[in-house]
Amino acid sequence: MMTVPLAMGGCILLTGLAGILLLRLATGFIAHVEGLSAPPPLPQRTVLLLSWLFISSSLFLSGFQGWLPTMAVTRGLLVAAWCLVLASLDLARYWLPLSFTATMTLAGMIFSVLSEERETLRLAAEVIGTFLVLWQLRMFVNRLKQNEVFGLGDVWLLTALVSWFPVFDVLLVTLLALLSAVCFGLFAKRQYLPFGPFLCMFAVLPAFISMERYL
Repeated sequence: MMTVPLAMGGCILLTGLAGILLLRLATGFIAHVEGLSAPPPLPQRTVLLLSWLFISSSLFLSGFQGWLPTMAVTRGLLVAAWCLVLASLDLARYWLPLSFTATMTLAGMIFSVLSEERETLRLAAEVIGTFLVLWQLRMFVNRLKQNEVFGLGDVWLLTALVSWFPVFDVLLVTLLALLSAVCFGLFAKRQYLPFGPFLCMFAVLPAFISMERYL
């Protein structure tokens, strides 16, 4: 009877240490790019770490209880790890570096092919199609606003999510992120916000429930 609590405790400890290392990766990247002698402090570091612990613990618990298959838990943890780094960079410097988003996309495509949940041609079409549509949408929105309100990093992050999850699941994630960003912006009276953290906040949702089950 104590197996699950003990296993959960060990997983929480390990993921907590992993979260600290991932945040150090983010600060180390900033220090390297900016030529700093020491890593800078991260805004909302505690919130980011607690969010990571909540998401990873929920995934582990769902796996231990048999609510989610091992593959879904693994996918969720990998996406959450990438999102922790990207959200911290976007909050700190408004960065979603290609070195992270592109590798996330590649890893997602490899994982999806190996898991055999999507056909290779369908996966490639969804990833490439998503990138091209978002690229055009970005050009249109930025030209309309005459400002960089839709960053290329956001395009890559959404494309990366499509490499891990089906398009309709990522569409739901995007809508929830947009709604949250608008509500937060109105509450905080801020016109421009980094969109990456809002995407990352809901990015793992498809690991728990997929729209494809109802389509």
